[in-house]
Amino acid sequence: MYNDYCSGCHRATGTGNFFLGVPPVFSSGMKRRELVQLIRVGNPDYDRMPVFPQISFTQTHKIVDYLYELESSRTD
Repeated sequence: MYNDYCSGCHRATGTGNFFLGVPPVFSSGMKRRELVQLIRVGNPDYDRMPVFPQISFTQTHKIVDYLYELESSRTD
């Protein structure tokens, strides 16, 4: 699901694209519930982030789990 919804902007590695203003997925410091909300309904502080209300809460939690996996696998 990450590849379908997120990697187009945040890259497969989650590093984002600094030059396009797309942040890494692991640098937000957001809590799980905040990430779920951001993905499904948005947040005015991140108005460039598209929302995906069609993704279920269960699927969104799986995406967030994957974000944590990406963060824990970072080597830099």
